[in-house]
Amino acid sequence: MDKLKVFGRVYIAKEGINAQISVPDHNWEAFIMQLNRIKS
Repeated sequence: MDKLKVFGRVYIAKEGINAQISVPDHNWEAFIMQLNRIKS
């Protein structure tokens, strides 16, 4: 995901889990394709 400039954070606390992700607009389709390859 480095080459797609995808950044994210995961916060874990006793109250729960929170996550966020940032993907540049021009890399969105490539990001989704990569996720689908991982999922399959």
